[in-house]
Amino acid sequence: MLSQAWRFFTVPPASKAFLRFFVNNIPLWMVSCYEESRKMKENLILFKKMHLVIIFFLATSVWVYTADEARYISFSSNRTGNADIYTIDTNGENLRSITDRRRTDDAYATWSPDGRFLAYTSDPNGNPDIYVIDIETEESRRLTKDPGIDFLAAWSPDGQWIAFCSNRSGAFEIYKMDIRGKNLQRLTNLPGSNTSPAWSPDSQQIIFRSLWRNEKGFRQYFLYVMSADGENIRQLIKAAASGASWSPDGNRILFSTTRDGEDGEGTFDLFVVRPSGKDLRQLTNEPKWVMGPAWSPDGQWITFEAREPRQNATSAIYVMNAAGGELRQLTDELSMNWSPAWVPMRSTFPVQPNASMLTTLWGKLKEK
Repeated sequence: MLSQAWRFFTVPPASKAFLRFFVNNIPLWMVSCYEESRKMKENLILFKKMHLVIIFFLATSVWVYTADEARYISFSSNRTGNADIYTIDTNGENLRSITDRRRTDDAYATWSPDGRFLAYTSDPNGNPDIYVIDIETEESRRLTKDPGIDFLAAWSPDGQWIAFCSNRSGAFEIYKMDIRGKNLQRLTNLPGSNTSPAWSPDSQQIIFRSLWRNEKGFRQYFLYVMSADGENIRQLIKAAASGASWSPDGNRILFSTTRDGEDGEGTFDLFVVRPSGKDLRQLTNEPKWVMGPAWSPDGQWITFEAREPRQNATSAIYVMNAAGGELRQLTDELSMNWSPAWVPMRSTFPVQPNASMLTTLWGKLKEK
């Protein structure tokens, strides 16, 4: 069930300070009600205890925290036959299914910044489209309705846009739409196949992968960067790349590539590079193909998919320290497990969101 817990309610440090403030600063007008009573002290103590209980329940309804410091990663898997989306914590425990539809493939999850909504690719009608689901209510909505293939969605960090790739024009290009599925904009018009969009932390730029065939017929992959409106497109690096992810501070770009062959059939490893294209550095040196990396929101960890070279039967999800090393396998290799994404820690999800807070409202998604 979508509503099943991989989170639990607790009071984070900020809420504890919040409680202490209110308990120790009861308004004077309330205290004055007891001035004529000889039992003022006893009643005041009782009032404080009641006040504490009320604020505790208020705080737990406003704040949601994940268990301990464990973070969660979503990923796609065909372990039951069809593709579905799952979550698992960074210890390789608490596996949960987010989607579980026997006759439908659901994959390529991307999360809203507040962690309440999930956009993904699904094909219940036999044609891949972008859908969004409310994790709390289990309510889903179809955002794209084109005969072409729409997939690999990426939710912008400011919560306003969803970028995706589509072949509705013939070749795969990058598009973006608002979170209601409106205001569609085509962003690229390049030769070859353009896929795998990823947003910069300030939502002002998008990095994507482009596949071309050279004069010898070999596949050539490039990483490009463009403004969020599709302008100022520039080649970042020429490499056989498989997806990319910005560091939370925006100073580095993480991607998978190989140097072993012009056609990109060698061993894939993880590299980082500056947005300027300088300071290329290798992070992994594995015999497996290491692909589809994603940087954690705090910049400390990296998750990715790894598989044996030249096969598409089995793969596993891993997590590693962003500095390199401390590699940990999270899933088995009995099926295909791919497209890992970090689940946002919903530390400040308000019951009545303030307009100044970065929250995505389901009401917006349901507007026509």
